[in-house]
Amino acid sequence: MTYAAKSMSQPPLMINKKASYFVLRTLQHCRKKKKKKKKKKKKKKKKKKKKKKKKKKKKNLHLKREENRNAGTS
Repeated sequence: MTYAAKSMSQPPLMINKKASYFVLRTLQHCRKKKKKKKKKKKKKKKKKKKKKKKKKKKKNLHLKREENRNAGTS
């Protein structure tokens, strides 16, 4: 007795039913289409923008005092 082994791409193979289980398994295994592994895309990390610190202008108190002194004498 012979029977056709199912396959997608190849014509059916006529295999002797007396063939061992192992042989059948290996034949079927060999004919299976290998699935390609999908490569995972690496996510790009967004760079955080650093906030610029505003420098406080130091008030020149000495000059202001002089300006005030001069303002009075006009």
